Amino acid sequence: MDDQRSYRYLIYSLFLLSGVSGLIYQIVWTRELVLVFGNTMLATSTVLSAFMGGLAAGSYTLGRYIDKRPRRLIGVYAALEAGVGIFGLLFPLILAAMTPVYAALYRGVEGNIVLLNLVRFLVCFVIIVIPTFLMGGTLPVLIKRFARGDSIGHQSGFLYGLNTAGAVAGTIACGYFLLRVLGMQKTTWVAVAINLGVALAAWLLVRRDAAATAAAQAVAKPPASVVGQPVYSRATVRMVLI
Repeated sequence: MDDQRSYRYLIYSLFLLSGVSGLIYQIVWTRELVLVFGNTMLATSTVLSAFMGGLAAGSYTLGRYIDKRPRRLIGVYAALEAGVGIFGLLFPLILAAMTPVYAALYRGVEGNIVLLNLVRFLVCFVIIVIPTFLMGGTLPVLIKRFARGDSIGHQSGFLYGLNTAGAVAGTIACGYFLLRVLGMQKTTWVAVAINLGVALAAWLLVRRDAAATAAAQAVAKPPASVVGQPVYSRATVRMVLI
């Protein structure tokens, strides 16, 4: 039991760190997009929209993906974190590569500032939504791994709160210290190092996770839907989601 608890706390710590890196990216990408838009409000709108949209899409899509058949969930989590880190490393290069596109767009819609901003918004949104899609998938993966029976509400809330606490720490660290001391490029490297470090640590725990999962399933109580009717009706579930 102590081994299971220490293992669980280790994964919780990794998820806390992933929240730190996520908000570092958000702040840095907002500043980088200011150079593209020339307007802080438009840059912030783009990053926030992409983050919220990507997190939601990733959570929904990857949540359904992992439900289709049994998987090594911690291995999936490691892959998602590695993907975020790799994309974070490549983001400045991708943004620089888009410079000719911006120049062509500016010449093509010269004088139509609304159309220009709309196209730039869509291009930047598509770029940012890719890593945030991967970020969004990490939460349902860990919920599926740790939630058992009637503990799903507690585990979901706890994991989301833990990741949010990491996000707060990342916002404070990036906004008040990292950018001032390291600049945007090295601050990005800090976030990348966090993601890749989390991915490596999670990958090293994959074998241990198999034993921990088997032990947890052996003592888990069957959910109410197994012994009787589903806990909640379909209509109730839809209402909660709305």
